[in-house]
Amino acid sequence: GGGRNSVAGRFLLKHKGLMGILYIAGTLAILVFGPIEKWLVLAALLGPPIALYARERNFLVYQIPAEAPRSVCLFLLATLPLFAFGLGKIGANSVLEGKAFYYVIDNDSITPNSEPSQRTRFIGRAGDFVFFWEPKESIISFSKLEAGKSLRLGKFGQSI
Repeated sequence: GGGRNSVAGRFLLKHKGLMGILYIAGTLAILVFGPIEKWLVLAALLGPPIALYARERNFLVYQIPAEAPRSVCLFLLATLPLFAFGLGKIGANSVLEGKAFYYVIDNDSITPNSEPSQRTRFIGRAGDFVFFWEPKESIISFSKLEAGKSLRLGKFGQSI
């Protein structure tokens, strides 16, 4: 077993200030200089300190009195939104750069019969509305999806 009195534990306690500075500097360096995939790494780096902060402040202590399950819940509550944001950011980047996206097969788009890379790209939906990216025109359009009407999409590229 480990702990505070092990060789590694004594080393970490002795240098915890320096480790904290390196952690913050490294995280900031990834934030500023990292590629688009940095959002997944940042979720993994920022989640644990947020969860530890919440645990020290007794967040959810009345709802989940046992410490181990509460720690797991706090970790998930801290990291999952960050991962969701990161995946959304990476997915949006893939659509805009033409690496991986769903394209509209048949509708009233500006580019109905062109190559997939030039066709109207499906961004997503919110409620009854669907959102599209028109790469030739560099515009975002949206429309209400009517009940009973289908939307046919094809897949281009490989996403995460």
